[in-house]
Amino acid sequence: MKLLYISSGYGGIYHMFDQWVEESFIDSPFSCVKIDRESLPTNMHKIRTFSPDFVLMMIGDHVPKDVLHQFKQEKIPIVLWMTEDPFYTDVSAACAHEAQLILTIDEGVLPFYKQLGADHTHYFPIPANTRVFQKNESPEKMCTYDIALIGYPYPNRIKAIDTLLQQNKWLFSLQVRNGTVT
Repeated sequence: MKLLYISSGYGGIYHMFDQWVEESFIDSPFSCVKIDRESLPTNMHKIRTFSPDFVLMMIGDHVPKDVLHQFKQEKIPIVLWMTEDPFYTDVSAACAHEAQLILTIDEGVLPFYKQLGADHTHYFPIPANTRVFQKNESPEKMCTYDIALIGYPYPNRIKAIDTLLQQNKWLFSLQVRNGTVT
């Protein structure tokens, strides 16, 4: 089976997601070709030559409608992985009708997509790369925290953390990669 993976086009952790998706197909029975979202228009000949069985794209807060339309014209089935649900369901809903299959990271939005007529929607969480994410300490040495927040530091999340920190009731551990904590 041939898979065309379109990189997310997002920054931050999404570069890692793109890499992990690509790596996951190395020893699989799938033949996978990855193309950067920005270079799609110049790679349509390569895509036609590869003749994928389906295309997989992560969709967050912006929808490449022209790209979706192009794949529909080429009759290539589209699988959309809604990786920013529930935060951007209003945005991702705009392209739900373009997909033959929708994957969402939030079980709570399944009824939302079903109401849109997208009966082909399934819960599919973002995977963790176990070579990167693993315990570094024994359970006896690890500290227990009241709250663990995992994810991208969106402004609304930072505001929520600031509010909790001001209450001085909980024990937090902040770890930031490629950035600083203020």
